[in-house]
Formats: sequence, C-alpha cells, structure tokens
Amino acid sequence: RDFEQKLQARRKDVDDYLAARRTEIEAEVRANIGLFFLAAFDLEFNPRSPKLNDRATADGLKTARLRWQTERWKSFLNAARGRNDPVFTPWQALAALPAAEFAAKAPEAIQALAGPNSQAKTPSHPLVLAALAASPPATLRAVAERYADLFEEAESESGTTPEHASIRQSLRAEGGPLSVAIEPRSRLLDKAESNKLRNLNRKVDELQATHPGAPARAMVLNDAPQPFNPYVFLRGKQERHGKSVPRRFLKVVSGPDRKPFQKGSGRLELAEAIARADNPLTARVLVNRIWRHHFGQGLVATPSDFGVRSDPPSHPELLDYLAGAFVANGWSIKAMHRLILLSNTYQQRSDTVAESARLDPLNRWLWRSNRRRLEFEPMRDAVLAVAGQLDETVGGRPVPLGEPPFPTRRTVYGFIDRQNLDSIYRTFDFASPDASSPRRFVTTVPQQALFLMNSPFLIEQTKHLAARLENGPSDSEARTHALYRRVLGRSAEPREVALGLAFVAGQAEAAKNPPPPIWRYGFGGFDESSQRVVNFTPFRHWTGTAWQVGPKLPDPLENHVHLTATGGHTGRDAEHAAILRWTAPRDGAIAIDGTLGHAAKDGDGVRGRIVSSRTGPLGTWEAHHNKAATTVPRHEVRRGETIDFAVDLVGNENSDSYTWAPVVRTIEASPAPSYASRDDFQGPPPAPLSPWEEYAQVLLLTNEFLFVD
Repeated sequence: RDFEQKLQARRKDVDDYLAARRTEIEAEVRANIGLFFLAAFDLEFNPRSPKLNDRATADGLKTARLRWQTERWKSFLNAARGRNDPVFTPWQALAALPAAEFAAKAPEAIQALAGPNSQAKTPSHPLVLAALAASPPATLRAVAERYADLFEEAESESGTTPEHASIRQSLRAEGGPLSVAIEPRSRLLDKAESNKLRNLNRKVDELQATHPGAPARAMVLNDAPQPFNPYVFLRGKQERHGKSVPRRFLKVVSGPDRKPFQKGSGRLELAEAIARADNPLTARVLVNRIWRHHFGQGLVATPSDFGVRSDPPSHPELLDYLAGAFVANGWSIKAMHRLILLSNTYQQRSDTVAESARLDPLNRWLWRSNRRRLEFEPMRDAVLAVAGQLDETVGGRPVPLGEPPFPTRRTVYGFIDRQNLDSIYRTFDFASPDASSPRRFVTTVPQQALFLMNSPFLIEQTKHLAARLENGPSDSEARTHALYRRVLGRSAEPREVALGLAFVAGQAEAAKNPPPPIWRYGFGGFDESSQRVVNFTPFRHWTGTAWQVGPKLPDPLENHVHLTATGGHTGRDAEHAAILRWTAPRDGAIAIDGTLGHAAKDGDGVRGRIVSSRTGPLGTWEAHHNKAATTVPRHEVRRGETIDFAVDLVGNENSDSYTWAPVVRTIEASPAPSYASRDDFQGPPPAPLSPWEEYAQVLLLTNEFLFVD
C-alpha cells in the first residue's frame, strides 16, 4: 500500500508537470502563431534563411518549440492536400505555381478559387480569399505573411466571428500545428525543462527499483515477429554487409550436417544445442570452472579457451569423468560441489612436503591443498558472521554496500551499478560487470589493507565482535581464547595468549597519553610582546567541508572565521586569526612551502604568519589581490613543537577570504614524510577503539582469517 501511494504521488508529479508545460506551450505557440508559421516556412522553403538556432534567437523563440513547429507545419501542410481543408485549399493551389511565374499566375489562381465556377472540391475559406484578393501576392512568401496575419487575428481577442472560429478549429485539430502532446521524453521541452522532467521520471524509476513493496520484475527478451539472417560484416564494419549467414549451431561442435534453426529467431534452439548431453564442450567448461573455484586453478588452466592453442588438461580422464557425472546428475551444480568436496583430493592438508614440492612445485598434480585468499563476498560475509551480524535472509532486493548505515545482508545481495561500480568492488578485484570474466584476478595492493584497517564498515563490525566478548569470561586469558574461537575457529596457543595480552596492555597504556593529531584547526591571536600565538581555540563545528565556530556562518560572536582545505577567512579582529596548527611528531629538520593568496579586489588584504611555539615567528607575509610565496627553507623542530599558520586581518575583515595550503616536508631523515595540509584536511576523527576492539581487528586482519587453508 505504501508503495502504491508513493508511486501514484510521483507519477502525479510527472503528469502535473507535463500538463503545466502543455498549457504553457499551447499559450506560447498561440501567442506567436504568426512568427512560428513564418519561421517554419522560411526554414523549409528559403535556402537563405538563418539556421534554426539563429532564427529562434532572432525571433525570441525557444529552439525546441521552433524545431517542433517546423516539423509540424511541414507534415500538416503535406497532409492538407488530401484533406480538402477550406483554410489551406488556397495555399495548396498557390504553392503549386512555379516560382518564376508566380506573380503573373497568382491573381488568376485566386480568381479561379473565388469565382462562381471554381473547380475546387471544397470552397475556400472566405477570410483567406479576402486576405489574398485584396492585393494579389507576388511571392509565396507574401502568401505566408497573409496567412500569418490571419492566424494571429484568429487567435487574438478580436477573432470572435464564426469564420475565425473555423480557422482556430483547423489549427487546433488533432495533428494540427496547435495540437500539443508532450511525451515523457518530448523534444518540445528545452534543456532545463527536459532535465526537470528527467529528474521526476528518475524518482519514479528509483521507487520501483528500491521500494521493498514494489513488485518483482524481470527483463524479458522477445523474438522479433520476422527474424532475419545476419550478415558477415566486412572488415568488422556493421555498415558493410557480406554474405548472409543462416542461423544455426557451430560447425566445429555439431558437424557438417547441421540444419538451420526453425523456431523463431533460433535463440531457444541455440540454448538447447549448447546444453545438449552430447555436446562435449559445455559440461567440461562448467565443471572446470567449478573445480577452479575450489582448487584455485582449473584442470584446464585457461577457463575460456579449450582450443588447440591452449594447454591440455592436467587430468583429462578426471575432466571427462566429472563432465559425465555432471550431465548424469541433471546438470546440478550443487551435486558437483558435493562430489568434489567429499573427495580425498579436496580434503588434503596444505602442508608442504619437500619431495613433492621438488617434483611438482606448482602443485599441478594436487598432492596438497592450495591456500586461497577469500574473495570479497565471502570475506565480507565472514566478518559479519563472526560479529554476529550476518543477515541470512534468502532473496529480496539488492542493497548498496558502501553507504551507511551499512547493510548486514549477504554480499551476493549487494547492488551493482555497472555505470558507477562502487570503489570497494574494484579494490578487491571484483569482475567487471560489463564483460564476460572467466576468472577474477588476485592482487595485493595497499588499498585492500587500508580498507581493512580504516573502513567504517569494518570498524563497526569490530565493535560488534568485541561487544560479544563482554558477555563472556572476564578473565583476560579466557577472553583471548574466546576471541580466537570466534574469529579463527580454534583456541589460542600459549605464545599467542602471551602476545595478545601484551598487545592489549600496551594499547591500554598508550590510550592514557594519546599523541596529539598532526593537524589541528582553530583561531586565536598573536602576542607582540612574546612573539607567540596565544589563546588558541579549536573549532567545534565541522560542516563536512569546513571547520568553523558553530553551525551558522557568520557566527553571532566570532563572525566569519573558518578554515577549509585550501584556505579560509579571518575573524573580526587580530585576536581572531584563523589558525592551522601542525605538531611535530618527532625531532628533526623541516622545510615549509606554500602560497598565501588573496583574490578579492575589495578590502585591504590579509596577513599570514608562520609561528613556532619554541622559537617564535618564522616569517610574515601580506597579500591583497595577489599571491605571496611563504617559504621557510629550514627549521629545526622538537617533538611536540607546534608550527602555527595564522592569518589575520590588515585593517578590517571585509573581503578577507584567502587561500593557503602549506606543505611541511621533513628533510635529512629516512624515511622523509611530507605533510600536506590540503590532502590531510579532515573532520573530527572517529572515536578510538578500545584495546580489546583493536585486538579483535588485528585478528580480522590475519592471513589465517582471510585465507582458505
């Protein structure tokens, strides 16, 4: 019921918008009927007429409307020949005259239409005849002008006679130039109107795709009523047809006596031929892929190439046996999984045997189990399972995995947007949804480790996992065993218990005195007597892109002072300088690079200072509608020393927005990290994990958890 109500409301938004545009366009065209008719005439009959866009601009018309009117008038006038419309009978007669003889023959033609012995099947409209007979036109363009004037008169307030009404009826009839019908993707709409309509239709589509109450829908392929044989494309070009090719199965599989398909397009017969029990290829390809899923490598190493150029199967008889069993069991993939998993081959350990490793280092003869890293889907599901959060509901709509609140459904229900594949899939070697992929590549890249260490999803599940321990044993050693059993399915060994307890104790001690963040954001003043920054006050509000005092800007008390990734704005006085603070994580030498910029022509500019908490100012610069390089070639820092990048006003705070994104580089050190304020700019960090939560995350990062062994 909720879905139907929302769907009806959104469809009504579309219908209301179309109705409003239809009314607006009708009024627009009726008010400018003469202009539209003449422009359409010129664009159709006058080779010297400006192009459509230029003509629309010159006449003050919308290009989309003029394009529609030109096409509508052309088709309407062509159809009028067989309609015997009294309004356009004179037009047809005059349009048939040769252009070179028009001026000489037009009076005679008009007289013939108006006279008592007129040969026309339908009498001409009296207002049209009167407009033409008053002063015989010398060109067809002059005829168009008379018609344009008449149309404007009929659509104006003065067109009150029955004759005017009959002209309006002709113009507004279905298919007429004033008959407006707007489809969901109508060409009648300009760019802004089309975008608005597209957004409204998108909301309808989104509701049908995402609402849990929407009916299930499937994409359906229908055969064409009259299928045709395709062509060989010469040199691969679709527009260059070679010989016609009958629709039939592959000769290499079915032999030389194959018959063309007879049922419709042949798609069903093609599917039946592919899945025939006597087709030697299909069953072998599929069981090879199932085998590869369990062993890391197929019996045929190239899962999409069983040709003579590929390597032969490592176990040809086994491949034949599995293919035969697969077909005999009704092509059941589940039965094939069961057959493989219950075999002695699959149930081997992964321990290395020196002699076997010497004879078969790649393990092609399967003398041990291959260790395999979990693919993304089972890895994510495993994290949810050990955290006690996995939703095992079967079926339903796909859900976006990368957006909070993070869904706990199995990963196979993750929504795949082929146009904008979520970065998390690409990070973990997800196969491209736009192409056939016989296998996934396995890479080891930093983004994978960074996801497992910093992903809000994984942090959230880590907290759930640690919370499950709260209801368990309070003894630290027993808790360690419980954590191992939950994550790795076994108890911890004595050395692992000792390492774990030492880790938890160390993290608890470190949490008592956490190191300050490298960058902090706030405001304060510069004391001239001590030559130091004073009264540094951290900003309290994060907008998502900027740090500021409170949710409103300007702040009622502190005014416009704020910081962004690339700069900010000064405060109301010298005591409210915007301050970017860097804290040295270790002793050493640094160099500072940056550019202080002030773009506004108004105001009196800004002043930037770099101030060390240990030695005082390292440099002062001013910028007013220009830029100033802020370079400190070398400075010795001590661990915990702060370097403040403070910007305050010169005279008043009018137009005191500025840009400044300094970079602090460590020199004469290895490794030599660099701290770029723009790249490092961020909002408030998440709450730190507790020691046991960190320990739980460590176990989730182990190879023992992330590999099948």
